[in-house]
Amino acid sequence: MGDLNISSFLFRFNVKTVLDAMTHYLYTLTSYKDIKIERLYIFPSAKCDDACIYCEKRDTINRVGLFENRHFIDRLITDIKKLEIKEIHLFGGGEPFFYKDNMFYFLEGVKNLDTFIKIITNGNNLNDEDVRRIVKDGLISHLGLNLNTDSREMAHNIYLKEERHSHTLSVLESFSKYKKLYNTQFPFIDMMFVLFNMNYDKIPNILYLLKKFDVNFFFIQPLRILTKYHNNLKLSEEQKNEFVQMLPYIEKIMDELNIRSNINDFKINKNLIEDSESQRCVVPNRVLFGRSKLACYIPLTTLAIYSDGTIPKCIYLNETYASNYFSLSSLRDFILGKEFIEFLMKFIGTDEVSPCKDCTMCLLCEIEEIRKGFCHLKRINAGI
Repeated sequence: MGDLNISSFLFRFNVKTVLDAMTHYLYTLTSYKDIKIERLYIFPSAKCDDACIYCEKRDTINRVGLFENRHFIDRLITDIKKLEIKEIHLFGGGEPFFYKDNMFYFLEGVKNLDTFIKIITNGNNLNDEDVRRIVKDGLISHLGLNLNTDSREMAHNIYLKEERHSHTLSVLESFSKYKKLYNTQFPFIDMMFVLFNMNYDKIPNILYLLKKFDVNFFFIQPLRILTKYHNNLKLSEEQKNEFVQMLPYIEKIMDELNIRSNINDFKINKNLIEDSESQRCVVPNRVLFGRSKLACYIPLTTLAIYSDGTIPKCIYLNETYASNYFSLSSLRDFILGKEFIEFLMKFIGTDEVSPCKDCTMCLLCEIEEIRKGFCHLKRINAGI
């Protein structure tokens, strides 16, 4: 938790959120009324205003966006209040701020709740006034921004528009300015960096670019090998070895700038440099105790809604429920319904990890990041 004074926040680190994930369903789930979802992942849109070379190209023109219609946003806000959701992540499939006005409509609708909000965005649609509003009104707890190059020239080869690079830096500058003006630590800022053969050696330069900004975490993401096209972006064995040799130097810079990172994952396992069908990444310390041998607690406490209304059985698996959010009366009805209960009971009762055997996304399960999330935006009176 670093030097963060947890006691100075209204919503302190919620031990129950983590412990319930590991014990509540395994030991105290005796009736349907006991079921409680702690975390909600929302994919606001499948559309994006960029075309990054490392991103899987999809035809999203005709897809319905969850945040395209305020009717669904109103339903979401109502569900979140009724279910007392403690953590909301908005990301995935497209750009969360693609429908910017509607995103702010949603954030305003949940801002008075004791809920941790994390958004991962490319920042393209954010301007200085948007940033001021986010910081001043305490709309976001944690923000992830993509920065995959150290220069505008290099950005020309990565993004749809090379201005993306300089714009991201200007957004960072705005956040630093307003966080200082309004005397707040929020939102925490993560920088998301996708590792491929064009930029793996640019990390030191990028870190020094970030020196003057208030950045909390530098998350190095492996290149996901989704299509044959992505094979052209893979690091060669020579480049992988060079990157591994660079790690102590990168770590030294991070220590100097007081930026946390997931660099230890790559020091421990070089294969994490890319995430392909042939390389399943396993993160340690994700084992539940008790009668079950489940590798992860995510399906027990987390519900996700994709931009097309689909509800997956696990955010990291492709299998989905037959039910669709667009046709449900409420999430509460779904959680108490037969389809969800049967999957949960089967998942809890298993002696093997078969529900997770095809999971390729486990790098996103960061226990420490989840723990850090349980510090809310609003300070409380001294002494409480």
